[in-house]
Amino acid sequence: MKVLLCCIARLENRYIREFVEHYKKLGVDNICLYDNNFDGEEDFNDVISDYIESGFVILHDFRNRKYAQFDSYNHCYVSYRNDYDWVMFFDIDEFLILRNHQTIKEFLSQDKFAEYQAVHVKWKIFDDNDIVYDDGRPVMERFTTEATGTDPAYMKRENTHIKTILRGNLGILKFDNPHAPKGHHSYKACCADGSQHGFTTFFSSHYCEDAELYHYTTKSIGEYIMKIKRGSAATPRPYQTYIDKFFGVNKPTKEKIDIILEQTGVDMSHLLNQ
Repeated sequence: MKVLLCCIARLENRYIREFVEHYKKLGVDNICLYDNNFDGEEDFNDVISDYIESGFVILHDFRNRKYAQFDSYNHCYVSYRNDYDWVMFFDIDEFLILRNHQTIKEFLSQDKFAEYQAVHVKWKIFDDNDIVYDDGRPVMERFTTEATGTDPAYMKRENTHIKTILRGNLGILKFDNPHAPKGHHSYKACCADGSQHGFTTFFSSHYCEDAELYHYTTKSIGEYIMKIKRGSAATPRPYQTYIDKFFGVNKPTKEKIDIILEQTGVDMSHLLNQ
């Protein structure tokens, strides 16, 4: 069995090595990394040149391209679908956690997946641990608290999002969202617990102790502001949408609100009175 991980990244040099080493430890054969930096920005060779030179990371030039996430996913699958048994489509802030298996190959070799063309793994969102700036520690060491958020309905919806592990050697598929591709009507998907799931469905309420995708969606407020200034690799969104999302996941404090006001000009002080 051969397994490929596909991802696109911009301004992620601070995090990419932890991400690469996590998936190497899980037994992924290769990572197909789409470099979406812009001229004058970072170079992945500065931090993971050893993995690029060894061939473990396959680097593609998607520099200077806006909203290129779906194009990268489609390019990756068309280019490599015949070379790998499974292709995973995850972001740099998403870490697959396997509780009952040492490697991704052991996990995907289970009989319960034999009849399916895709496996959907559900998010588990982590909050900021009330950390306001990057202190240099690894992401998974800093952020250890599952998010409860200020809006239970919002958090319930966020935690039910899935990401896809797609079987190779399928026909042409099309990603027009980051969660699940469109494909032939005969293709079937299941959740990580083996229960059948809609192939193109974004959400799942199935908890599976075998596997979850730990999603460090905001990190600290200082890092989050850098993220929203960078913008999305998928779609354009206004500042206010991003900031509302931050406080959907994390509890407001005066320190965080002061940082947001100073660095973005958005006043969220009303949250302190709720």
